[in-house]
Amino acid sequence: MFNLNEIRSKGKFLGVKTTKNEENLDIYQYPPEIDTGFLNQFYIFYQDQNIPGYHINITFQNNCKWIKIGDIKVPKGSRRGYGSILLKEVENAAKSLGIERIWGNLDSEDDEHRAIQVSFYKKAGYQINQNTVFK
Repeated sequence: MFNLNEIRSKGKFLGVKTTKNEENLDIYQYPPEIDTGFLNQFYIFYQDQNIPGYHINITFQNNCKWIKIGDIKVPKGSRRGYGSILLKEVENAAKSLGIERIWGNLDSEDDEHRAIQVSFYKKAGYQINQNTVFK
């Protein structure tokens, strides 16, 4: 489990993003610098609150020049833009680091969940090949 106070105090504040429902969210990267070969995360916090934010896990491999999306945790069925905000932060980090590829695996609970995942990634400009997404 993550320590919210540690993320806020030691993480890198990336700014405030507004969802399509006009919610202001604080975005943090933790650890504060992308760490080669280790789990890195981007977190959303409701502004001015220590409510556990939703997060995206990534692994960065410098020698391969890729980032792997491990997991995106947002409320099921929320459709508020949290996942899109998190994915955009990963893409921004990739661009600043000269990363050539972002990819991940689809891990669906059922057909409905898979359809939501496929739609989400396609809307973000990702290609899908069986159970793998990439950009």
